[in-house]
Amino acid sequence: MGHVWITGEALIDFVPITVPQGTAYLPCEGGSTYNVAKATARQGSDVSFLGPISQDLFGDMLRDDLAREGVELRYAPRIDAPTPLAFVKYEGSDARYAFYDRASTMVEAPYGETLSDLRPGDILHAGSISLIPDPGADRLERLMLAHRDRAILSLDPNARPGMIADMDKWRNRISRLADAATILRLSDEDLSAWQPGRDPRDFIDTQLASGTALVVLTYGKHGAEAATPAGRARVPARTDGLVDTVGAGDTVMGTVLAAVDGHGLTNPDQIAALGDTALEDLLTRAMRAAWLNCHSAGCNPPTRRAIDSDASLEPSE
Repeated sequence: MGHVWITGEALIDFVPITVPQGTAYLPCEGGSTYNVAKATARQGSDVSFLGPISQDLFGDMLRDDLAREGVELRYAPRIDAPTPLAFVKYEGSDARYAFYDRASTMVEAPYGETLSDLRPGDILHAGSISLIPDPGADRLERLMLAHRDRAILSLDPNARPGMIADMDKWRNRISRLADAATILRLSDEDLSAWQPGRDPRDFIDTQLASGTALVVLTYGKHGAEAATPAGRARVPARTDGLVDTVGAGDTVMGTVLAAVDGHGLTNPDQIAALGDTALEDLLTRAMRAAWLNCHSAGCNPPTRRAIDSDASLEPSE
């Protein structure tokens, strides 16, 4: 096993709850890349979080939560900027977000271009809203590209179009990072935001031809697909018993990273060589993890033991 480095946002999700007076909002630790760090750590990988964390009281919550999960925080600087906030509205089991991030830690993120402790074959992951606002997003892109020949780069766009002021700039940034990435995970909604009207199968073929070793494309209740130059697999999603879908994609991403790390795949050629059976096993596990996550409100990724021990997770007919 190597080491998994997670860059990106740490924020507070305000989740609606019912109280006698009506609706209140409960603050919960979150953020896509933050959730990926938790999901990966809960499955046994050694994880460092690189995103900045505020010095405010929400930052204390975020720091303490990651520390409890065993995520290494030496590279997560505490900075004098407010924590980004996201208010959640549920529409069925899906969620909409209203983000408040002006001058936040995400915007002001002080990423440098040197990560001296990163070893060849380590995984370096980025994604989501941390790739939207400058100057933080620009600094993060430079960090990722500076290590493209040393680390296994991983990307999850996790698009939030409502936050993007300059769509062309965002799309170009995602394209540059995707072309440098070994692992790419995205949803069909992410693909529609990034490349409107693109056929998913054509996209996968093109991305693999450009050098990406593993593409994972999720379709919500319609399951997920994974592809490498050596194989393909598609598995259904199980939708019974869902509370909400918050963090489902993050859990898939974390499970993919934990599996790649756990199997000792330390170069793109090894990942690109995964065949049909290996991809089906990987994707089935990732969808199992996502299904378990969705059985409680908010993002609550399962542990490796929970995934391994739950025999009831075979997709229903």
